[in-house]
Amino acid sequence: MHKPSSSFSFAIIADAHIRLDTATSAPLSAGVSSPDYPSNQLANGRNRHIIRQINQLTPDFVIHLGDLVHPIPALPAFEPAMQTAYEMYQQLDADLHVLPGNHDVGDKPNAWTPAPAVSEESCAIFERLWEPTWSSFDHEGCHFVLINAPILNSDLPREAAQRAWLEADLAANQKAGRRVFLFLHYPLYLADPAEPPHYDNIAQPAREWLLDLLSAYQVEAVFAGHVHNFFYNRYGETDLYALPAAAFIRPGFSELFGIEPAAEYGRNDPHKLGFTLVTIEPDGYRIQPIRTNGATDGPPRLPSGQQGGTAVNNIGVYLRQAWAEPVAFSHGNLDELGRKRARNDYLLWGLWELGIRQLRVPLDDLADADTRQRMRELQTLGHQFTVFSVGKPDDYAIDTLINHHDLVAAWELILPKEQMAAGLWHIQQIKQIIPLPTYLSPLETLADQEHEAGAAEIDHFAKHGFRLTEADLPAVEALDGFVFRLEADVHPWEGIETAVHLAKNKTAVIHVQLPRASEGRVFDDDLAIANRAAETAVAAAIHPHTHIFLEPFVDFDRGYYPRHGLLDKRYNPRPAYDVWRHLQRVIDDREIQARKIAAADGAAAFALETAVGHCILLLSHEEMPTELAVAWEVEAGSGQWLDLQTGQASVVEWQPTATGIRIIRPTASVRFYPALFFTDSRIGRRYSI
Repeated sequence: MHKPSSSFSFAIIADAHIRLDTATSAPLSAGVSSPDYPSNQLANGRNRHIIRQINQLTPDFVIHLGDLVHPIPALPAFEPAMQTAYEMYQQLDADLHVLPGNHDVGDKPNAWTPAPAVSEESCAIFERLWEPTWSSFDHEGCHFVLINAPILNSDLPREAAQRAWLEADLAANQKAGRRVFLFLHYPLYLADPAEPPHYDNIAQPAREWLLDLLSAYQVEAVFAGHVHNFFYNRYGETDLYALPAAAFIRPGFSELFGIEPAAEYGRNDPHKLGFTLVTIEPDGYRIQPIRTNGATDGPPRLPSGQQGGTAVNNIGVYLRQAWAEPVAFSHGNLDELGRKRARNDYLLWGLWELGIRQLRVPLDDLADADTRQRMRELQTLGHQFTVFSVGKPDDYAIDTLINHHDLVAAWELILPKEQMAAGLWHIQQIKQIIPLPTYLSPLETLADQEHEAGAAEIDHFAKHGFRLTEADLPAVEALDGFVFRLEADVHPWEGIETAVHLAKNKTAVIHVQLPRASEGRVFDDDLAIANRAAETAVAAAIHPHTHIFLEPFVDFDRGYYPRHGLLDKRYNPRPAYDVWRHLQRVIDDREIQARKIAAADGAAAFALETAVGHCILLLSHEEMPTELAVAWEVEAGSGQWLDLQTGQASVVEWQPTATGIRIIRPTASVRFYPALFFTDSRIGRRYSI
């Protein structure tokens, strides 16, 4: 198998749905726009923004997965829109490779959609403007194959010709030892390779034919569009992706979320729009879905994190909500006559964008066959699972752990005090069978809480983990570590350091709780949550041998103690998410030192020393301080002030004082917290957002 001598990257665009730029005045009959969806007028601007951003990232080439235009071939606006798309994509600096979508050549054959089906004539029109509807090319020892998915199962002469070509092409490149990546418009399936045909998959017999080819010729990954949403599956040794759209969201997919749809009945959910950057490396590849937030102008959003993890890899999240179960969609939209199922994989998008690979799940997830298969798929991408169980291990727990220990990176045992002795004995017995890293977490009962606080009312929040005031921890050789809980009134910086000290020569597993108000009142102070997440990220970076779980990752709004997380219930970013994403562009250096300092007005601040320079992380305030107590001896100068939520950067000047640095307020009127203040111009240039 050929390997590229070094890494290279390419970008993927899906579902552009470009219209004529005169769409605001064209009638609906022309197939240009729909008056019911104002966001349709943004499609061209959204595509232009993506082109500018791709040009800034300088990939080796770009692949478009089809649906370049919105008007279908039967409408008079089709060819003019195609010309608009062609001229627009001429602005890409990298080579562009294009395959057809159903809006470009017609729908796949099916009995229930009213749009005209694909034809020889429509494919010929596409080829006049672009390129053959199937093609392949080589780059750095890899082979990239683009096929025409709408003609599958059509019995057109083109289908037979493509079939013969594809089988010969894959066979030749397998013999040549090249890595193979496949691109098409329709996903092979959304949730199950045996699912019935619907609007968003490839029907039999073409589906089985393609799946057999993936296995026979060791195709590394398949990339599809069409659904305007993000999905991930794995078939054998092949990764299958459906990628986000450039222009709009298919509104029917709002069924995935336990909340009302976004604007325009789910069609205009801009946080889910964007493109994808793929980096090919000698021994694998990384995928980075990049949100553009529906932007039509403004500064590009640069990627951070990566599929499977990042340098600060000791932070994980508890998958509190169901995360592996497909959702059954309502009949309607483009599947009026059939049932369709899909999984909410925006959780994965969020994990990958933040570089999170440590996941915490209950034992029930490991015991469930479908969820366990999903765990296995994610494990191949670098995710690691901590599995927790409650109470003295019974036969069910022991058998589950032993039979599936290959999926478990660590076992967290939560025990009431009265079961502690028996539970520790079971740990010793189990570890004689499987060498599973095991962490102990005490469970507090209501009696423990009443004794502690003298409270008269029941606290419906189950508490577990050692308190930071524990003097003596069990001295059991079989234990690999202890679980500590950091409640919302404990600062992560001090709390994590204390937990490490208490654990001594064993691993400290630390659960950092985001703030909560009361049983019936939501905690929605996103600034406080962002500050806490940022402080946790810095503390984790300087304690790399800990395991830290931040929760909730997704808003919790259906029970006691409703509270915001890093993602909302549509799985779109909260401010803390963006703060974390931008901050990781600094702490990803792998060589970082940090210490807590204090601003003159009491703002929480941390001095960070990285491999490429110095910066200060500022938390806690809406208003910018005028002085920072920094011990460094620096001369008057200027640097960069970076708002970690928005990514907006401003030039800032400072002057030395007797106690530190006095900051001269930037002229730009932007929010400032949480923020990074770069005192070294080298790091500021490197991490400009």
